[in-house]
Amino acid sequence: VQSLALVASAEVDEVIRDEWYLGNAKKVPSGVLVRVAPSLVRLGGLQLAVRTSDGYKGFIRYARWVLRIISELEMVDDDSSAYAHNALNIGLYDLPKSSSTILEECFFFARSKPSCASNWETMHDLKVMECLLERSSSRLASLVASWDAAGFTHGVLNTDNISPLGLTIDLNVYGFIDRFEVDFVSNMIDEDRRYAFGKQRDIMEWNLLRLIDVMTGRVVLEEKQTVNKSDHKELKWIKQAVAEKSMKSFGRIYDECRMARLKLRLGLPIADKDETKKEGSASANGSNE
Repeated sequence: VQSLALVASAEVDEVIRDEWYLGNAKKVPSGVLVRVAPSLVRLGGLQLAVRTSDGYKGFIRYARWVLRIISELEMVDDDSSAYAHNALNIGLYDLPKSSSTILEECFFFARSKPSCASNWETMHDLKVMECLLERSSSRLASLVASWDAAGFTHGVLNTDNISPLGLTIDLNVYGFIDRFEVDFVSNMIDEDRRYAFGKQRDIMEWNLLRLIDVMTGRVVLEEKQTVNKSDHKELKWIKQAVAEKSMKSFGRIYDECRMARLKLRLGLPIADKDETKKEGSASANGSNE
């Protein structure tokens, strides 16, 4: 997501705001930050799609559209990949060719081979859901790993603020840690620290579980909003085993990408993929050395 323009208001359009919620409300200039992105689709939109009058068919149609956008994104280097390109140019990477996929997974380089998303138009419905879960899980794991490696805290990570494309959207109350502090929150009204810096991985997994609720048919069965219970078995839902495999993949990619980005920030060479995976798992188990 990129900023296109900042539109500021005249004095007559000032708003009253208490920035830190300390009882010091005052008038401040108002404005609108105009942002652009390949799409502003959200996980919440996918949740809502199955609840519309089109129900299951509407959800599948929406999922195909999201996969089409993902396939287009995977064909080119993301703007943020320049960060890793610079490191490659000065020799900070020491990756064998067989491990080049770490650049695609963790730094959003153009894929050397198309993913399942490239077949968005011809896949049958079940494969559409499996592919969307796999690609969204991978891209979101890499995204939150990049946040954590940079000390970035989003602030409000509910399904309405998460992009299945793996983009950072809705930057309303974000912040950066000044020192390593897992309980840091950038949103002053987050009193329960639900979206704390150290919980971003867990809350992203929670968001993916809400998508899985839709894809396994749980939402339709429990809420009975789109089909009759007797028709539920006729629809093609993903199996729980497939969902669990995707969640395990999320953890692996997060560990791998967080370690890769931490090494890059420290100016260290990145070793082969197996070593990166091993070190990432050790970090996830509590080692911050």
